[in-house]
Amino acid sequence: VAGGQPQKKSGPADSTQAIVAELNGGAQFFLTSGHATPDDWQIGFSYKNGQLRCRDGALFGLDLGGAQHPIAAAGPRIYSAAGNCLMGRIVNQHSMALGWIHSAGVDQLTGYVVSTWCGHGGWGVNDYFYLGVHDFAESFFLNNQMLVARLETSFPKTARVEFDRWDVERNPRLIGELAAQHGIGSADEAGLLWDRDTVAFYGDPAWVARLDRQVVRPFEQSLVEADGLWTFTVEAMADGEWARFPAAVLPRRVAGAKVVAGEGIVTELFVMLPLSGRFAKGERRVVRFRGETE
Repeated sequence: VAGGQPQKKSGPADSTQAIVAELNGGAQFFLTSGHATPDDWQIGFSYKNGQLRCRDGALFGLDLGGAQHPIAAAGPRIYSAAGNCLMGRIVNQHSMALGWIHSAGVDQLTGYVVSTWCGHGGWGVNDYFYLGVHDFAESFFLNNQMLVARLETSFPKTARVEFDRWDVERNPRLIGELAAQHGIGSADEAGLLWDRDTVAFYGDPAWVARLDRQVVRPFEQSLVEADGLWTFTVEAMADGEWARFPAAVLPRRVAGAKVVAGEGIVTELFVMLPLSGRFAKGERRVVRFRGETE
């Protein structure tokens, strides 16, 4: 409730039916974590609970008693499988990603096609989306660009490395083997490389889905253009910490974009400020750039 206080409540030990009811109802944003495979989502991470499964593109709940609960919803809905392994992998007609789209009314979906352990590629999408500034597709795009920027600036020697093995489920020593093979020196470095190419986005990226703009944000941002000069400004609304690089997708392509004042990353598609650490209320950062508008 708006303006209310958080409350701690207990839910059913088997929440399968309650989750199915929400999916069959009007919930427009769905987020999951815990154990998953291409074929199911195991609702309980550290305790017994039911599952969601897919059969021939149709999603259904399977509770602990073996009862099935069909899922049939029209949407609109977006789905972030930020904390799940393999939810974005499509193997056959029984794969979960197809069921979410076909019978759960999901118009846009993000999910890992491999096992997740780093988390940047999944949870970072939500960090951008929760700002209430970017739509879901933009959030996916910007999070991936931030990941690439971190690789290029913090780990330039290995930033272009491409892994050729992903089956960590069969080989628990795989990450260590890849690190030794490519000269990777930290878990952060390995995790960013792991996540860079393994999170899928399904749906029409031009379809706009965003949070209500009445969101309390840690910072406000603006992007304006006058006589070919673009100005991107970020101002902190409270003390905090940069969880993600502030960024904006440009409303049109700006060829040959070049920073003329301030520090930032600018391409023909977006502008981004690679900020880290803590910030204080009232702190402002500005970057200006020029380019040829297409």
